[in-house]
Amino acid sequence: MNILIAGIPSADLLSHVSDRYGEDVKLFVSESRPFEGHVAREIAAATEAGYSITLCTDNMIGSLMKECDIGAVWSLYSKAESGLFTAINGARMSAILAKGHGVPFILYHRESFPHVENGYFAGTDVTVEGAGYIEQTLDTVGADLVAEVV
Repeated sequence: MNILIAGIPSADLLSHVSDRYGEDVKLFVSESRPFEGHVAREIAAATEAGYSITLCTDNMIGSLMKECDIGAVWSLYSKAESGLFTAINGARMSAILAKGHGVPFILYHRESFPHVENGYFAGTDVTVEGAGYIEQTLDTVGADLVAEVV
């Protein structure tokens, strides 16, 4: 089965997905910064653990859902309040596309998300002198877009 992970493929999330769907899961991970710090370590650890992962950018997931028969989209969230889930950046777009393609969008709880340092590529600081800093923001996803919360 093809599963899309929208955002960080944490070990606990991957373990849960594997338990649910079995060993023959083909994972697609949409991530805008796959070579930065914590995200790169999570992807490397998952690959070393034997998961088959295909990386794609956030703007590819609509085409991926259309062309690759995605069975479900999973993403992380940290809190739920008044029908809104505070989720990892990119989750809202993933949820909207999943709904449009008839793919279930599933949220997996995680207490907190890692701090991402801008300006790092593959562990090397590539910040241009005088460059501004963009603060990482989280998404909110409405309950109407969510098929299941784990």
